[in-house]
Order: sequence, then C-alpha cells, then structure tokens
Amino acid sequence: ITVENQGPSDVTGAILKDPVASNMIKGTPVCSTVTNNQCTSGTTPTIAQLQGASGFTLPKLSSGQKYVLNVPVTFSADNVTSVTNNASVQSPTGVTALATACVNDSANGYSRTYDAATRTCSTSDTDNTRAHVRVIKNSVGGTGSFNFTLTNTSVTDETVTTTTAGTAVTGSVVHDVDDPALDMKVTENAATGYVLASASCVDN
Repeated sequence: ITVENQGPSDVTGAILKDPVASNMIKGTPVCSTVTNNQCTSGTTPTIAQLQGASGFTLPKLSSGQKYVLNVPVTFSADNVTSVTNNASVQSPTGVTALATACVNDSANGYSRTYDAATRTCSTSDTDNTRAHVRVIKNSVGGTGSFNFTLTNTSVTDETVTTTTAGTAVTGSVVHDVDDPALDMKVTENAATGYVLASASCVDN
C-alpha cells in the first residue's frame, strides 16, 4: 500500500484504511524497504487498526514523501480464483485534496475513485490467482536428466537433472495451472535404464 503526498502542502493526519476482504486473511503489516519511506517501526499500524472503522492515522508527509506498507495475504480457501482488495486514504479536515493522482491506473490494474465530500481516494485492485506446481525428481542408483510433460499449465514441459543418487532435486520451472476447474496431469517420459517406482503429490 503506497500513500504519496504530491504537494504542494505538507499533510499530517491522513487516514489510511484497508478493510477486511473476501477470501483473504491479512497478516501483520510491515514497512516496505523502499528508499525514503516514511513508514517506521513507530508508525506501523496493526492489521486491526487498518481494518477498523476508524482506520490508521498516518504520520506527517511532506510534499513528495511516501508512506509504503506491505500487508501479507493468505487465501482463505483452496479454490479461490480471484481476489479483490480495497484501500482508501482520507485527507485530514482543513486540507484541500487536489486528487490529481486519484485516477484509474489501467496499466497496473488499479481502479480509483475520489469522493470530494469526504476527501477520500479509494483504490480497488482485483487479481486472478492460480495454483502453482513444481516438479521434484529423485533418482535411485544413478543420476541423469529426466523429461516431464504437463497439461493445463503455463509451461508444458520441463527437464530435471539429478546430481546425487537418492537426493531429490526441485525443477526450476514454476508451472501455473491454467484452469482450476480442469485436471492437471504430469507425465514422466521414459528414461533409458530407469523404471518409475512411485509418484506422489504434496500440497504446500
């Protein structure tokens, strides 16, 4: 979450809100490590403050300064295909917000609206979510390169090379599942001198 004062006046006491959202469990907010961030350990809200009706009062932001906060999120269900998060910042009483930056940002997928009566800029961000699959290979009695074919994934093939017999190697490709409503299949192609002994899935 980024709040930027684009000036020309300094602003003290803007109210930041990040309400409860469907299909998401929000964790403990932490300050971003971006340069010149005005977020500090003493000005970091709790998630209860961000999600509360009163919101969180931001520290002073001089013209051109930013307050940047990271809020980790966990999906509340395995079958979530998209999530929408809404956040808002309200200028304090007596400060006239020009709202020149409170406009839609289609390049980054943000929808913004400005309410002049409450001096509030609201931002909505909807993201599609997809399951990820990693291939792990363990070869017994030798090492080599093993080829896999996948269906219903962003990348449909991968070669995993083992370097130590009996030690599993995780493939370098992250395979995004294309359609969660359809089956995803992983097939290991035949490798000379080897017989597939077993296969398993682990849900992380």
